[in-house]
Amino acid sequence: MKNILIISGDINEITNLRKLFGEDFKVSGSNSASNAFAMMQRSLPDLVFCHFGADMSLLFDFYKKVRSTPATAKLPLVFVVNDAALKIISNNIVFDNAKAALAPLTKQSVKGLNDYFLSA
Repeated sequence: MKNILIISGDINEITNLRKLFGEDFKVSGSNSASNAFAMMQRSLPDLVFCHFGADMSLLFDFYKKVRSTPATAKLPLVFVVNDAALKIISNNIVFDNAKAALAPLTKQSVKGLNDYFLSA
């Protein structure tokens, strides 16, 4: 069974995504990036779905921490961001190799990793 970790400040979003993924997946949720990272250390998920809202500094801090930790460095990450955030991400040093247009529902290859950015 695939294990998915959902990080969102909106508990309703976590609940709805659990329903969406159904019984075919083991879905864990956290409303805090630090708690989610601790959960990732205990049990490595197959996919991490992140929605940090407008808090870009939290998104960047979380991304850097995940990518700089050997155990989590290659995890597939899905970020839901708004259009303004896509511009910031595409110009940020952390995502320097993602200069290709960040478009909704398009896989982006960042330093050979599985990072996805979806515009909300």
